[in-house]
Amino acid sequence: MLRGHRIALGGAEGLPAGAAALFVPCVRDFFLRLTASAGEDRIEPGSSDYSGLTSQACRQVSPSQVVPPHQWQAAGRPSTLISARISSVKKASRAPRFRVTAAAFTHTGRVRPVNEDCIGLAPWQAQASMTSPRSFDQPLGHGFVAIVADGMGGHAAGDVASRYAVRRLAELLPDAATEDDTVFAVRQVNAGLYSEMCREPRWAAMGTAVAGLTACPHGITLVNVGDVRIYRAKRRGLVQLSVDDSLDADWEPGSLLPRSGVLTQSLGGVDVFSDIVPHVCSEPCRPGATYLLCSDGLYEALSAEDMGALIGPDLVRSAQALFDAAMAAASTDNVSIILVRVRAAPRAGARRRRSARRRAARPPPPGPLPQRGEGIHRRRRK
Repeated sequence: MLRGHRIALGGAEGLPAGAAALFVPCVRDFFLRLTASAGEDRIEPGSSDYSGLTSQACRQVSPSQVVPPHQWQAAGRPSTLISARISSVKKASRAPRFRVTAAAFTHTGRVRPVNEDCIGLAPWQAQASMTSPRSFDQPLGHGFVAIVADGMGGHAAGDVASRYAVRRLAELLPDAATEDDTVFAVRQVNAGLYSEMCREPRWAAMGTAVAGLTACPHGITLVNVGDVRIYRAKRRGLVQLSVDDSLDADWEPGSLLPRSGVLTQSLGGVDVFSDIVPHVCSEPCRPGATYLLCSDGLYEALSAEDMGALIGPDLVRSAQALFDAAMAAASTDNVSIILVRVRAAPRAGARRRRSARRRAARPPPPGPLPQRGEGIHRRRRK
């Protein structure tokens, strides 16, 4: 390197196999260290403009200290950067991959005139009575969100409150990376609900209970406020993961005790702003884990054991069976159901093996097979 000349970025000769695409980022990191010591003409990280990097910025570096690209493998230092980048790419490719399947259903029921429940699998949401469950199957990427909101009966515009909560949570929860972020998102929705009351006086004191599930490759985050419940399926029955914010939190079907339905906290629900403390917990992603989010119209009519017995391999049929059982048990409220299941996504090698097995299982074509040197072999030789 000569004083008064700009640094020329050479080719990728001498790099390890498969690392040519990483050459320019490593050169940039190498020269960033040189310019940091000189304190002049620095290049901002992530920039592709190297025109400002002159020999004056490298005045304290002698030509003997600069290793040409074709000697990087022998020198060791820059090639270590490349090896670290390649290692990080390999680790990312070995990260567990998942798919998520879901079934969603909501219905007014046989008693209530209006459906004050609202469900959402971001960005889709529904509040009108459905004739059959809707199915979802997608890779588990940035953030899969499932939400059930139950508008408070006896208050104004319970359907408006539940619809607003589902829409806003569907926007905020995918970006919630931690439990604290999830709690903050739910509190934001609660504050926004009071802003909507101020905008429209006839919506004063509207409120809703809500439960949400956020799934990403790093884990499952569950949050709830009110009495919408979240269960996880186990071998026999269900285990409740949410916490009921009600005066009769320990009430269960079959206990022969009346349920008041009075909530101790909810999104909205009073005339003057009241902050909330959402219940939140996290779990790792486990293939085969199945979650049930439901409103009280379902779990008031069926016990956890009865609901668990109706959840099978087909989530759409399971959701339909749960609703039919709730109607048979004379449920008096709106019924909303979301079933979510995590499963391992097949890797490319497994898909190729399955394709090979399917091709091998196909019957041979009719007629004699072409001999060597004939047919397709002759065309290939050309």
